[in-house]
Amino acid sequence: MRRRNIMPFPAGAKPLGALAASAWTAWAVVAIAAAGWLLRALPLMQGGAFGYPVDYDEGVYFASSSLLLRGALPYRDFAFVHPPGLLYCLLPTAWLGAIRDPSIGFAAARWLFALIGVANVLLVGRVAMRFAGSTCALAAAVVYATHPLAVSIERGPFLEPVLNLCCLWLAWIWLAEDDRSAGRRWPPARCAASRFRSSSSGRSGFWHARFPARARCEESGLHSSPAARSVSPPSLAR
Repeated sequence: MRRRNIMPFPAGAKPLGALAASAWTAWAVVAIAAAGWLLRALPLMQGGAFGYPVDYDEGVYFASSSLLLRGALPYRDFAFVHPPGLLYCLLPTAWLGAIRDPSIGFAAARWLFALIGVANVLLVGRVAMRFAGSTCALAAAVVYATHPLAVSIERGPFLEPVLNLCCLWLAWIWLAEDDRSAGRRWPPARCAASRFRSSSSGRSGFWHARFPARARCEESGLHSSPAARSVSPPSLAR
C-alpha cells in the first residue's frame, strides 16, 4: 500500500472550515456593531448633540471632569459621589471644551460614548464567540446592540458604558482559550483593566488602600502558578 502524506494540524490549530465560520461570524458582529452605532448616533445626527434630551447626570460627569482637568480633585475639592474612573475617561473631551467651547466638548463626549457602545457590542460578540460559538455570539451582539436601555445610555457620558467596557475587556483577557499563554502576553493589560474596573465600580479607594498593587496583580492571574491563583483576598472583616 502506498502511504498517504497527510500533513497533521499543529496542536491547537483549527480546521479551515472552523476558521472560515469564525471569520464570517466576526464580520457579522462588526456589521451588528455598525448597526448599533447607527441606533445610538441617529438622534445626534438628526438634531445635533443637543437635539437629544440632556440628562442631569451627564452634566455632573462632564463638569466634574472639567474641574479635574483644572487641577481640582474629587471628594476633596468638590462634592462628587460617583466612582472616579469616568472622570479620567472624559478628560479628552473636557480638554476640548477648555480650548474651544464647553458645548463642543460636551458634544464630543456624546459622540465618544456612542463609539464606546460600538466597542461594547464587539466585545460582547467576541467573548460569546470564544466560549459559546457563532450562534451565541450573533445573538448576544444583536441583543446588546438593540436593547433600549443600552442604546439610550450609550448616547451620553454615563457611568454604565465605561463600566461595561472595562468588565468586557477584562473578561476577554481573563477568559482566554490558552490561559497560560495569555498570562504571558497580557499581564499589563490584565492589571490595567482590573484596576480601572475597580475605579469605575467605586471600590478603588478602600481596596487599593488596604491591599498593595502586587496583590491586585496576583488576583488578575499574573503569576501562572495554581497556588497564586487560588489565593483569595483577605476578609474585609479582618
